Amino acid sequence: MTSPAPHPWPLSQWERGEDEMQNTNSRLRKALRKVAQPQTGWLDVFPAVIGKADGTVLTDVPGEIYVRNVLNGQTLTVHNSVAPNTPLLQVDVGRRVERPGLWQIKGTREAFTVPAGGSNVPFHHEHHEEGGADRLNLSRKQIVYLTVRVSDAENFVVQVYGGVSRMGAGYALIQNQAVDLSAYVPAAGAVYVNIETDEDGALTVNEGTGFAAKELATAGDIPVSALGQYRIATIVLFETMTELLDEHISVPMPLETNYHHEHHAHDVLLERLGATVEHDVQFMQDVVHSAGWIAGANVSDNGDGTIAVAAGIGTIRATDDDTDTLFLIDWVADTSIALTDDDINWVYISYNAGVPIPVASTSEPTDYNTKILLAKIFRNGTELHLNQTVRFTIGNHAALMMRSMSETMPFAWVSGAAIAEVGTRQFSITEGAWWNGITRFITPEGGFDGTADTYNMYYRDGVGGWTEVVGETAINNTQYDDGDGTPGTLTANRYGIHWIYIATDNDVHCILGQGDYTLAQAQQAMAPEAIPPELETDSRLIAKIIIQKSSAVFESLETFIGMESSSPAGISNHNDLSGLQGGTSGEYYHLTQAEHDGGGLPNPFALTADISPTSLSADQNNYNPTGLSTADVIRLTSSTTVHITGLQGGADGRIIIIYNIGGYNIHLDNRSASSSAENRFDLNGSSFSVILPGSGGSITLIYDATDSLWHSLSYTPQPSDITPSGIGVADAGTFELWSRGDHVHDGTPKDGWIAESDSWSYASASTFTISGDHTTRLTKGTKIKWTQTTIKYSVVLSSSYSAPNTTVTIAVNTDHVITNAVISSNYFSYADVPPGFPSSFAFSPSWTNVTVGNGTQVAEYSITGNIVKYKVSLVWAGAAPTSAISGQIQLTAPITPLSDYVQYDVFGNAAMVDAANALYMGACVYAGSSLIDLRVINAAGTYAIWTATSGTIPFTFGINDRFTMEFSYIF
Repeated sequence: MTSPAPHPWPLSQWERGEDEMQNTNSRLRKALRKVAQPQTGWLDVFPAVIGKADGTVLTDVPGEIYVRNVLNGQTLTVHNSVAPNTPLLQVDVGRRVERPGLWQIKGTREAFTVPAGGSNVPFHHEHHEEGGADRLNLSRKQIVYLTVRVSDAENFVVQVYGGVSRMGAGYALIQNQAVDLSAYVPAAGAVYVNIETDEDGALTVNEGTGFAAKELATAGDIPVSALGQYRIATIVLFETMTELLDEHISVPMPLETNYHHEHHAHDVLLERLGATVEHDVQFMQDVVHSAGWIAGANVSDNGDGTIAVAAGIGTIRATDDDTDTLFLIDWVADTSIALTDDDINWVYISYNAGVPIPVASTSEPTDYNTKILLAKIFRNGTELHLNQTVRFTIGNHAALMMRSMSETMPFAWVSGAAIAEVGTRQFSITEGAWWNGITRFITPEGGFDGTADTYNMYYRDGVGGWTEVVGETAINNTQYDDGDGTPGTLTANRYGIHWIYIATDNDVHCILGQGDYTLAQAQQAMAPEAIPPELETDSRLIAKIIIQKSSAVFESLETFIGMESSSPAGISNHNDLSGLQGGTSGEYYHLTQAEHDGGGLPNPFALTADISPTSLSADQNNYNPTGLSTADVIRLTSSTTVHITGLQGGADGRIIIIYNIGGYNIHLDNRSASSSAENRFDLNGSSFSVILPGSGGSITLIYDATDSLWHSLSYTPQPSDITPSGIGVADAGTFELWSRGDHVHDGTPKDGWIAESDSWSYASASTFTISGDHTTRLTKGTKIKWTQTTIKYSVVLSSSYSAPNTTVTIAVNTDHVITNAVISSNYFSYADVPPGFPSSFAFSPSWTNVTVGNGTQVAEYSITGNIVKYKVSLVWAGAAPTSAISGQIQLTAPITPLSDYVQYDVFGNAAMVDAANALYMGACVYAGSSLIDLRVINAAGTYAIWTATSGTIPFTFGINDRFTMEFSYIF
């Protein structure tokens, strides 16, 4: 449909009489009217006022002035030779028949302000007003502004008379134009059509659903205008009609364009301060709220591998723009939606070009502006695993978010609140910052040393309640809570526990420990499940203090905030070991006194059957030296480093000592297949070889006929490194003692580093090789150190043997890099933290969708056994940051996780800090193939879910913003 050029006068004088020609003779009258057209006089006269809106009257052309059409507000240039050039003077403007191309002023208009002919005649207009003697009944169609009239009845053409109208985004001009409706006349039945305008004033025809006959029409048959469309008129068309009459046209009153926007969100302005930009309620809706589900849309199982989605209500955007217009929508039900078998299906409402529909896809949505997530479903044939808790709920979302955070993070630490030992049995706490739900608060600094601050101590009153002792300043070192209402006295050398709590009202509380503990028991003790109700109301646990009876200092102070912990690992008091009781109660021996004195054995006891076999020059399988059958001690030498994979002569209970008196290392390989099964060594169940260093390395073996293996009783790698333990009469430096981490003997313990006599050779930036099979010794998690100009450290990730070499793969880091150079002074260790071994290693992260730019990046990991723990952070620069996020934050871990892990396994926690606003929580989620995703926790729904991060989720990263990832896994 095209629009003709604007016409200054919407209807000729003759055409205004067309209402009277709606009968079968209309065509004849139309022809007669053309014959009777006058050839003199005025055409198209319309009322106007002189001057533009700003008061300008004269144009640049002499004799021509500006006037404004009273009917549609248009400004025109006309010829004036009859009226004074006075602004706002009312005039008539038209064209003379003899000069139809010239618009000119016809004359001034009279304004009647007094009765005509004096006081005897009433005002003329009063006759025609409501209640007057000659009242006029007007049709809406007689009001020219935004009306529609028939202009060509035979051809079903109507004339739309335009004007300026208020729209959703402002004012729009609707032009005068003809609309051809002939294409909409039905062949059968009847139909309503709307002539509608959009926000820009463009006209369209909206055809409704047909019905049986014009006489059966109802208001429900009138088509409903789409979002952003506004009805100007409704026309009924039917099968028998031969021409279109004005009586078939209905023009709404009041005008739907104005009425619709009377309370539009764009019309309601927000209060503002100063010279800020003017914004309306729709703007707040767009930037504050989100697309999501409000009501309905229940997803149900049809039992045949398909689902039904009920009708519902929600909000959605037309584009994936977080601030695009947010529309309130509803959608119709879909009773059968197919799902992909043997896969995860995501069910959501799609914007679908303004006609929202339910959709199922195997691709997880990342655009949550044009899609409303409803469910996540796994289909297995006709069996469906349906999860609607992932639904993006926005109804009452603020209250739901606060409830979720209050239940899952009731008292979350941000910073500070560090607790430290001061004075005698006293402590201090620094100022702390916390979140409780969505409320941030500060706890003040406190020094509980008797000078100012005090704390409250609680213990059970024996009848189900609690006793509170106020004004405490020092940790009790003599009592514990035995549950009878009066604190009991600690046994000598035993330990008490004190659980320290901090409260939102700035109080500090202590719950007295409920046991007379050994140190090991105290270290393993958990916080009491039942606590005083006042602590349940406003407090959280921040520390655990262990103190020995009558001690002036704490045994340990363990904090439960951040990543800090000062508690020692393992047992440091030998008497805390269980099962060692012997002799008098309270005295602990490895042997009873009688056993120590030699009961049951020759006293003194001696092994005197020594043999000294020929020096070894090659590896030995099923070793059987001359004299083995009667030997107690085998004194060995070798001309090079050799391996012994098995020893013959085994008999149940037989003990043999192998002693290396030569200058080269001799290896005993654990469970090596190179020897017969009955001759193999089982070296304390370990998976490595035992090295007997030259000049003194020894091992004591005992044969077990049950499993047909030689087992290690004791092992002395280098006697010069071992200082006797001094505990009871136990032999110092035995294999069992230095390899155990559950207790420490007095004297100087073995440092844990084992010298490696075989040469290491550089192979790559992550591997080196050793001659021979060392896979049972250099196993996963083994610590290593070597020298290349400086001492370097790493951890073994794996080792594999392919004759003639073992290839060892190590953890790559940026602190200690193996280079293509000579490797010397090489050691390995199975201790958790051997001397000098770094607490962590730095590495260079490999990011997906993250540009570090000029931000500050910290990336490090630590390894304990086969567990690797990471901490990675990125802080945007304080000025002109170039860091950027272009999608889901994803890190490629430098160490491959155990293959048992699957996608979406949780590896740890994350935090995203908007420096100007808030802290957001997240999770480190496994994405497969060593990829770790940082997912933000979205609390918009009934249950918190993970949401993909991006440059704008959970916020737009900028100056001083940051994110931190802390996670761990087994490799």
